[in-house]
Amino acid sequence: MRLLTGAASRAGALAALALLGVTLSLTGCSSVLGGGSPSNSDPGGRKLAQLRGDPVFGAVPPGTTAQPVLATTATHRPAGLDGGGDDAPAVSRNLTSSAASASVFAFYDQLATAHGWTMAGHNYAGQPSSWRKTYPTGLKAVLQLIDLDQRQTTLGAIHHYALNCGTATT
Repeated sequence: MRLLTGAASRAGALAALALLGVTLSLTGCSSVLGGGSPSNSDPGGRKLAQLRGDPVFGAVPPGTTAQPVLATTATHRPAGLDGGGDDAPAVSRNLTSSAASASVFAFYDQLATAHGWTMAGHNYAGQPSSWRKTYPTGLKAVLQLIDLDQRQTTLGAIHHYALNCGTATT
């Protein structure tokens, strides 16, 4: 076997990548490379609008900095290596706070409960961290608050959180 160097090896690598791209597109695996098309699972974006408009995304605990709400539309993945299918709409918001973790979870538990969410689970510390809701339109959703720095136990330490919401099948 001969070892290729320099321009010959680069040309061979580029040819292999081009062949991989053609193979993926012919077999419908473009979703592996980030492809996808609009989904019929949320016509007109109505489900996404309900999730995004939920009051839990309109308030933050005192002393908390919040990033803008990120809304992800429903998409359809063509059949391929993963079997394809629909990705449901979702909404998320990242938060940063030096407040005690317990107070952040308590804030969202009170806010969620006040707006029709029912507690569905606890986090590692026993605090309510996930909720379920059925909207008047029949849309079922799940809300989850995650402490991304749960191992940080220093008093007053900065914690990063993710508040995520998506549709539920049950």
